[in-house]
Amino acid sequence: MGQRAENTFRTSIKEGGIVRMGWKKTIKKGLKQLSLKKGNEQKPFIEMGENWSKSEAVPVAFMFGFNPWKREHSSKFFSEYRTAFVFGQGDLKRLQPFINKASQVVFIVWGFKEPEGLTAYAAKKGIKVLRVEDGFVRSVGLGAAHTFPLSIAVDSKTLYFNARQPSDLEELLNTYEVSAEMLQRARECRLQLIQQGVSKYNHTAQTDINKIYGEKKSKRILVIGQVEDDASIQYGLEAKMTNNDLVRAAAKEHPECEIIYKPHPDVLGGYRKAFSNPMDVTDVAKVVTEPLGIVDALQTIDHVYTMTSLVGFEALIRGIPVTCYGSPFYAGWGLTTDRQPNARRQRKRTIDEIFAISYLVYPRYMNPDTGEHIQLEEAMKILIRQRAESMELEGDKKRQALAFSEAEQLYKQALNLVYQPGREQVYIELLNDARQYEKSLRLIEEKQRQNSLPDSLYCEKGIAYAGLGHYQAALSSLLKVEKKSKRQMLALIRLLWKIEGPSDRLLQATEETLKMLDVDFSKEDIMQFAAILNHCGHPYKAKRLLREKQIEPIEVPYLSLAVNFDFDQLNASTYSEKVVVNQLIQSEGQFQQLLTTQKKIGIVLEATSQEALHHFCQKFDTLIFVTKPTFPLVDRNRSFVIFSAIHPELHEQVKLSQVELLLCNEPGLIHRYPHGSDYMRTLIERGVKLESYPQGLYRELVNQLGRKPSDRELLLFWIVQQTGEKIAEEQILYSGNSEDKDMLKSYIVEGVLQ
Repeated sequence: MGQRAENTFRTSIKEGGIVRMGWKKTIKKGLKQLSLKKGNEQKPFIEMGENWSKSEAVPVAFMFGFNPWKREHSSKFFSEYRTAFVFGQGDLKRLQPFINKASQVVFIVWGFKEPEGLTAYAAKKGIKVLRVEDGFVRSVGLGAAHTFPLSIAVDSKTLYFNARQPSDLEELLNTYEVSAEMLQRARECRLQLIQQGVSKYNHTAQTDINKIYGEKKSKRILVIGQVEDDASIQYGLEAKMTNNDLVRAAAKEHPECEIIYKPHPDVLGGYRKAFSNPMDVTDVAKVVTEPLGIVDALQTIDHVYTMTSLVGFEALIRGIPVTCYGSPFYAGWGLTTDRQPNARRQRKRTIDEIFAISYLVYPRYMNPDTGEHIQLEEAMKILIRQRAESMELEGDKKRQALAFSEAEQLYKQALNLVYQPGREQVYIELLNDARQYEKSLRLIEEKQRQNSLPDSLYCEKGIAYAGLGHYQAALSSLLKVEKKSKRQMLALIRLLWKIEGPSDRLLQATEETLKMLDVDFSKEDIMQFAAILNHCGHPYKAKRLLREKQIEPIEVPYLSLAVNFDFDQLNASTYSEKVVVNQLIQSEGQFQQLLTTQKKIGIVLEATSQEALHHFCQKFDTLIFVTKPTFPLVDRNRSFVIFSAIHPELHEQVKLSQVELLLCNEPGLIHRYPHGSDYMRTLIERGVKLESYPQGLYRELVNQLGRKPSDRELLLFWIVQQTGEKIAEEQILYSGNSEDKDMLKSYIVEGVLQ
């Protein structure tokens, strides 16, 4: 420690320096001085990577212009060096002592973000300068969103997009002889890239392009927007031009065509500034503002206009003609229409030759998990896996938001990406998540014929059976799992809660799951566990669990949980639930009372026609619908009962003010209903009485059938058990098919159906 620095720091404190200078500034200054090593200046860089613990003979790479979030990742791309990331702009005078100490030095610069005079200094000292940019197959997310790249482009002359002088890539394209083997490899990679939908950025889900572009009625020109102050435009475009200028140029040159303008995603996302407003060209072009990946954007396109964008090359490899107003690396080789000639580029190249050199020879690829350098083929596999995982996570979010159709679409897209031999486990899990249970079971049974199933596949088999409603088979498969996992226990708990209700076995499984170590449960999982504890008669355990996990009543979607919180009734978030629960309790037994007091009851399982339905309704005072009525309920002399799921869609299909009783087709409405109280309170305020299916009857019927009962079976079983007698055939309106007859024989008066 320098004595002078120590004395200065102590003096500043003794003399009231903290008071005069401000205590934060004083301490910061003192700590900075104390951190100086004796006889040396403070290092203006940070050393990163494992090579610093190895021999000092390893060359030192001083890294300029690398954002802090990408330093550690970037160091792995340069495993041949000890990487030192220079702070800020990089003061060469402060670096001088450290440069002199190193036996071998290289300067590596991100883009053109070097301190003034660096290139002249390097030339004078004979130090090699490498420039770095993102590679052409980069990542699932955007760089502006701090997503690590799978590849980088490293150039010893200039960056590949700098058309002012030759780069390593340009020299390779001018001189490199592509072998027949490499040409074949390039062709296979290019086709795989097209087939798998891989591009530089892969952050958007697949899109139905017809919903964005509309019906195609003429030739389509796609204009690619760029970040207008981006270095690729500054160094690759001689003329002054904005994105809007490019759009209007395309429209002028192709007045008969449909012009589609896709602004850059960083601009749309607010990451980068827009110098021209895309909305100013809506008179000549359709402006796409929705998230849209490049692969999807190129669908149905006949021609692409760009200044210097890599999208032009993405179009070329898909056989789409491209007009370039600048001079990107792929222009000038005979494949593009060039508005900015480049005299240095004289050689004619095929698309596979350019692909081989720019995608196989020129970039560096790295496995982000292992840090190992890899080839393009492996990078594409990793990227596809990451895309699938990203889609699955997005699907999970959609599912939690109850957007099930969107979630299922994302899962299916993920499935199409990841399936390959040896990855059946992942594929089967995704199949179940996408609710493709039949396909999942077929794959599991095929594996079972070859070998005994591992625990993980018994779990998936149980999930698939449960999804198909084969409850006993599902329970059997899930109980065969010896090594418990989060996925298996959650599936088992949900199944037991559904078919058994508040049973000892459900309580035991829940408490066993809560004791699992090193398992992170989501907030939704915790709330479900609490709801089960409450339903099983342990409200205090439920409240303790929620408080331990810091979950407030307003976040809890289960009715009885919110009510059980000891909060003031003025709290609207719990008072609303109290209203609903009280009404539900008061409504218990309403259906039994209706069955005993009303003699003329008709049951509509399925209406064959509106005329038949109208004729049937005339015979009865009360009508129970299993299928939602297909006509307005306007007859005020009759009572109407709906047997259905409690869901807002029902409100859109039925005029509920005319419904006397709404029967939920699942048990435990107070405890198990996971969507909160708002919709049910709306129904109650409109005078609708709600009642859920009796848990005991549900359990008894499931045990009889060994599977999920249909809504028809549930209703008829309920009626027969409540009245103690079978139903007359004339009380039921149904389609008359053989399947209906077989089912009805258990519930109607014997001997009627032949």
